[in-house]
Amino acid sequence: MWAFKYHIDPMSKSEHTKPSFVSWLKKSLGVRLTILGFLALLLLIPLNFAKDLLKQRENYQNKSINEVSEKWGDAQIISGPILRIPYQFTTKKYSEDGEKYTWETHKSNFFVLPDSLHINAKIEPEVRYRGVYEIVVYETSIKMEGYFKDFGQSKWENWGVKESNILWNEAVLEFSVGDPKGINSQIQLDWNGKPLDFVHGQSTSTNHSYTPLDYNHYNLSNNKSNYLEVETLIAQEDKQLKKQIFHLNLELNGSKQLQFSPVGKTTTASIESSWTSPSFDGAFLPKTRTIDESGFSAFWHVIHLNREFPQHYIGFQNLKNTTFGLSLFQPGNIYQMANRAGKYGFMIIALTLLTFFFFQLFYPIKVHSFQLFLIGLALCIFYALLIAFSERIAFSMSYLISSSATTLLIVLFSWRLMKQIRIALNLGAILVLLYGVIYWLIQLEDPLLIGTLILFVILAILMALSSKINWYTNATNSK
Repeated sequence: MWAFKYHIDPMSKSEHTKPSFVSWLKKSLGVRLTILGFLALLLLIPLNFAKDLLKQRENYQNKSINEVSEKWGDAQIISGPILRIPYQFTTKKYSEDGEKYTWETHKSNFFVLPDSLHINAKIEPEVRYRGVYEIVVYETSIKMEGYFKDFGQSKWENWGVKESNILWNEAVLEFSVGDPKGINSQIQLDWNGKPLDFVHGQSTSTNHSYTPLDYNHYNLSNNKSNYLEVETLIAQEDKQLKKQIFHLNLELNGSKQLQFSPVGKTTTASIESSWTSPSFDGAFLPKTRTIDESGFSAFWHVIHLNREFPQHYIGFQNLKNTTFGLSLFQPGNIYQMANRAGKYGFMIIALTLLTFFFFQLFYPIKVHSFQLFLIGLALCIFYALLIAFSERIAFSMSYLISSSATTLLIVLFSWRLMKQIRIALNLGAILVLLYGVIYWLIQLEDPLLIGTLILFVILAILMALSSKINWYTNATNSK
């Protein structure tokens, strides 16, 4: 009997130690922080779903822009005009035994760029809609004028070109646009006072080298290229080449961009529009520009020493690496702004969970881990709300509605859990401050300095709060 009783006592002692271990788990600050860290990492999954939704909607927008551009006119990149001048040369063709040969005549080209080129363009923008997406397109009226004076005579000998073999009556003026679907009317060319019409280029013959515009634009499997040409007669007087003066007018539809190649020895361009937010891009920025509520005007001046290709050449030169112009920039791109806001998503989740951690230490409240998870989900859904609203109304208003709805939901839920309106309102004030700071940061062009200082202040606050905790007794050191 006593032996049986003695045998029971150790078991009874073991049973008494078990509840104390569970109690330690419930009260341990280290365990609480571990659970909060796990919850924060777990909430990265729905947060990434919201970011994937952002990318998906942005892809839909790009697809809509491309669909409209395909029908209206894509980005327009204007190259030319360039003179392609054919010449003949002979080579020896030996017989199979190598003892005899015959002379064969071949044809090739050299290329001449204008000595002066002035461009004047007026852009009329228009906003079109595809579903909830806005697409900016434009109509532009372009006037180009200039002249050819130097035909590269000093280089003919080095090229092996004899003046007597140059076919001046077969000279061709080349020109190209980015998307020929955007051409509104016949391109008008005035060549030394004579009107000429461009046609689609047919430079597929193997009897001469391909042109620069062939390489950049011409699709050999499709006759409808954006490479255009017109036969010109090079005027001569007493066997001396005269200055060849040209005037060119064209009307184009386009979207996204308008760019020009500075093919002139001296190229000047004046562009104006009623669009109030242009983005000047390309290899050269405008020398002068004016932007106000009525639109913008800009002026470029480029000389041949600024670019990568020469004034006269034989063979291939890539004219597309050196262009200038502008894009019709849409300020406040909603997906760009939402993406910048999403980068702070994990910080908001982590700080909100830490707020509940300190609330539970300094106030007599208890919040279950599952309830914290629901609060984290509400913070993730904020980004889905932001995307959905911003596609229909202004981004600033969308941000206000989404952040207010999320904050109100969390405050009401916290009030229901903790039964103390003051604590719930304190949490709401913290969320309002966080969302306000993030909205301010995403408006800045470079938020690195301000963002780093804010993180430093938050770290200092967390360090100050943690100093009030006795981590070994799981209690606070001060009221």
